[in-house]
Amino acid sequence: MYTLFNIADQDNKFVLINSLIPINELNFKLEDFISRTKNCIYAKIEKPDDELMFAILLKNFSDRQITIEKKLIDFIIKHIDRSYGKIYEFIYKIDEISLKKKKSIDFKIIKEALKV
Repeated sequence: MYTLFNIADQDNKFVLINSLIPINELNFKLEDFISRTKNCIYAKIEKPDDELMFAILLKNFSDRQITIEKKLIDFIIKHIDRSYGKIYEFIYKIDEISLKKKKSIDFKIIKEALKV
């Protein structure tokens, strides 16, 4: 990893590291590398709030050309797990159910997809 940082620095490139623990909190043995990691910029990705969940759901429904009422999205937000992965799984699942039943999305289909 030390070599990767050196090459990126020499070539004026960037290194993107995805980790559950910020890189500047990891325990490395090389002092030089520790000092480099302390200068890294890091960002924490939080769980989505209601506003972001609404936007993600609306965008994905729109991308799939699905028209859905606001009250249905509000219901979904109150009952779905707050993770990006679960949101995308839900969208896929509800689209699949809706297509199989050849019905537009309603509370019944949402509850089936959520297993509520």
